[in-house]
Amino acid sequence: MTDSDWYNEHRDPEAWALDLGIAPPPARLDLAWPQVSADIGLPGGRLEGFATSLFVQARHSEARDTARLIEHTGVGAVFTLDHRRAKLTPLQRALRAVDLTRGRHVGADMLVDYGAYAGPKRKVASDGLSRQWVQDQHIHMRLPWALTDSGFCDTLQDVQRTLQDARKFHERVIVALPMPHALLRDSPDVLLDLINGQAHPVALMLEHETDPFEVAGVVEGLIDIVTQSAPGAMLLRSDTSALGAISHGALAGAVGTHSGLRHIYPRRNGGGRSEQLAFVVPALLSYYSQVRFEQAYFRDPTLATWRCGCWFCTGRDLSWIAGQPEDLLFRSAFQHSVAAVAAIGSQLVSTSALDNAAAWATLCQHAQRQHSLLSNPGGSAWQPKRALEHWGRLVPTRR
Repeated sequence: MTDSDWYNEHRDPEAWALDLGIAPPPARLDLAWPQVSADIGLPGGRLEGFATSLFVQARHSEARDTARLIEHTGVGAVFTLDHRRAKLTPLQRALRAVDLTRGRHVGADMLVDYGAYAGPKRKVASDGLSRQWVQDQHIHMRLPWALTDSGFCDTLQDVQRTLQDARKFHERVIVALPMPHALLRDSPDVLLDLINGQAHPVALMLEHETDPFEVAGVVEGLIDIVTQSAPGAMLLRSDTSALGAISHGALAGAVGTHSGLRHIYPRRNGGGRSEQLAFVVPALLSYYSQVRFEQAYFRDPTLATWRCGCWFCTGRDLSWIAGQPEDLLFRSAFQHSVAAVAAIGSQLVSTSALDNAAAWATLCQHAQRQHSLLSNPGGSAWQPKRALEHWGRLVPTRR
């Protein structure tokens, strides 16, 4: 089957379900979460050439599924290159992802993340930035914005080195700043001065074992950057906190399709990490593992908390994901999660940044309360993730 044939066949949930061997979805239900399509607004693009601020961050090999989500939810895409056992050059891999996506949706908003800053043999800041990689994105991929192939910035000096190296670029360039979460927590004022000392927008990507926004002070540091940086800042490689960043004025936020694309894992000696199946529970505004979900679901499967009204789930409760063949589990989870995050994001479309930030805080407070309805196997209530508390208490007030 050619790529064109594939694109022509998959146009609605029923056709997709049949292709995957999934039971066709039931009739749509009247749910609290909105049904999202390209006709429903998402946070508008704040960078020239982009129509949206909400992106999905996916592996370059996931371009087909990502293109389908772009068409039906209106999100953009950040394609991260996987350099393990790669047979094609970085440019060839990137071009394949970009071309597949344009084949489905000509006007798709896209960025390409070189991704060499992650992993045990990561690129470091002292390795510098490639002018050729920037030119490849502008000339060969025909992208409106190029993302630098930055190395990991362990220190503030590394951040400064990377920003200085990017001064040689005069085109539309976004400087990737992969860094420890502690830099954003402990030194947002210094970071802000460094960012405001140059002209390029920046893309923050944070290192943490699980979720950097669970750490006190990281949310506040991010808000300082996105609200006060003159060239602008975006948050990539994140989870639902990407919506929080957008609501406070970030140029863009990207939600990762896999746990390793929702933050940067710290360096670790020895073996790699096995990924746990996890997905968004929209009413809880958080990702949870399949195991954690099942433990609470089977205590009370009738709760409305488990239902999802996104385009992909079409009113089913989230237990359908576990019923998929093993090779489709992660694929199904990421399709649902992106569609669900887009549904939530469609509520943050006010022209007022103050209103968007207040709406996000309200959503986080509501999600915190929803956790009290759920029980662990021992009968104790679920505790909401600390990131919800950090975001929920930042309610802006009018002066």
